[in-house]
Amino acid sequence: MEIMVEIYLGEEQNKSGIALHDAEELISYAMTKKNLRLIGIMMMAPNIPPEERRAYFRAAKEFFDAMKKKYPSLTHLSMGMTDDFGIALQEGSTMVRIGTGIFGMRE
Repeated sequence: MEIMVEIYLGEEQNKSGIALHDAEELISYAMTKKNLRLIGIMMMAPNIPPEERRAYFRAAKEFFDAMKKKYPSLTHLSMGMTDDFGIALQEGSTMVRIGTGIFGMRE
């Protein structure tokens, strides 16, 4: 099964993901599992104005690049959603999530 590890760089209680300081250990562990194929990292930015998320995207990209050196099979960095995907792409995202732009706001 192909999987991605979700990292979280903010401090909002309603968002999930592993803290950056624990992520490398989880990635290393996932790489040892024969039924899993870790293909990348995804991240959720804090709920702040889109341009202010750029620093979080950069931090995620730096972490991804470091992990890719150790684990070349990592191919995806998923960051960016409907309101900030342009910034995320500028900062190195290879996969974006466009739910609201397709389906509209949640009710």
